[in-house]
Amino acid sequence: MAQKSLKKNLSWTTAGMVLYNFAIWVLSALTLRMLGATMSGYYAVAMSIGNTMYAIALWGMRSFIVSDQKHEFSYGEYCGARLIGISIGALGLVAVLLFTHYDSTQVLILILYSAFKFAEALTELMDCFMQEQKQMDINAKSMILRSVLYIALFYAALKVTGSLAIGLAVILVLALLVFVFFNLRVVKERVSIKGVIFNQGTWKIVKECFPIMMFESLAAAVVAIPRLRYETIGSLDALGIYTSIYTMVIFLQLVINVLIYTFAPYMAEAYQNHDHKSFMKQVVILFAGAAGLGLLAEVLVYFLGEPVIGLLYGADVGPYYTYLYVGILSGVTMVWTMVFSQLFTILRHTYDQLICSAVSTIACYLLSNLLVTAADCNSISVTLIWTNIIFICTAVIILIIRRKQKAAD
Repeated sequence: MAQKSLKKNLSWTTAGMVLYNFAIWVLSALTLRMLGATMSGYYAVAMSIGNTMYAIALWGMRSFIVSDQKHEFSYGEYCGARLIGISIGALGLVAVLLFTHYDSTQVLILILYSAFKFAEALTELMDCFMQEQKQMDINAKSMILRSVLYIALFYAALKVTGSLAIGLAVILVLALLVFVFFNLRVVKERVSIKGVIFNQGTWKIVKECFPIMMFESLAAAVVAIPRLRYETIGSLDALGIYTSIYTMVIFLQLVINVLIYTFAPYMAEAYQNHDHKSFMKQVVILFAGAAGLGLLAEVLVYFLGEPVIGLLYGADVGPYYTYLYVGILSGVTMVWTMVFSQLFTILRHTYDQLICSAVSTIACYLLSNLLVTAADCNSISVTLIWTNIIFICTAVIILIIRRKQKAAD
């Protein structure tokens, strides 16, 4: 039964995440192709900052909820914690707007994109509940529905109005409607959510998930820091092209994320049941899968890169396909950091996870100032690769230390 459940969830999750990530890429591609490199640059900056605020809004709760096999906290308490996370993310956005000097166009696009991601954070919580229940088919159906609507109506908005702001406003409204009339309604039929609860349990969730949130926020910041560094010294048009092409790397990352997403509850269960053989087998699959898929992606780029990029973005963008070579390497190393993150969460070593994030973020900031140059956007990906390697090395060292400490006890 468990094996059948795993296969079903893997199939649904794969379908949902492939289409959803395809939709996210299409939004970026449509912006570049229909509105030009400058508007794509505005969109790239909004993604860099908005995704960091989104990570704060999530508050690191997914892996925490999935690993809460004993149901220590109620669904209402998790809802309260998510609203607290969204509120803090919104305050973070306000702080960014106060201390930066973006023009009015950039400010509007940043606000709309961030609001869209906050709406997505509500749906993501419902996804967490269904993942914990091992009913990921519900999540996949929501992703498929949103993907189709996002692509169709975003394209229509850009076609009719030529305005990125209106396009983002449209998908913001769609995200809220799907949350209310699909995700929330369906989840309430399957689990008991007795309203939003703010009590000691809620604040305990906020406290215990804080290190995970910091990890995920810093992980998002790691992606943003070199891009924002380039934005200050390079061309906004070049950044728009780079970011739009780099978004294709998500197709590699999503395949591994499907495995992480699907295996997470089973890994947690195996660890809690002291089934170390099954636990380690799944860990090896995740690491080896990332490496193998990365190699396959590099081969595909070598043979198909320029014609495919030219077809998708226009002939003038085709020569920039070389961004994918280094981008894929950064994507694979980033996925490896996600695997370590999941391991730390299952082991309940959340503060160790935070240490790794802090070290790598500091390194990213320093490396961005040293390596990122206005002459080549590939320097952004190179910075990410070295940052991820530093995270991985720190994680391995910490795990070795913890294992020796446990053996000594």
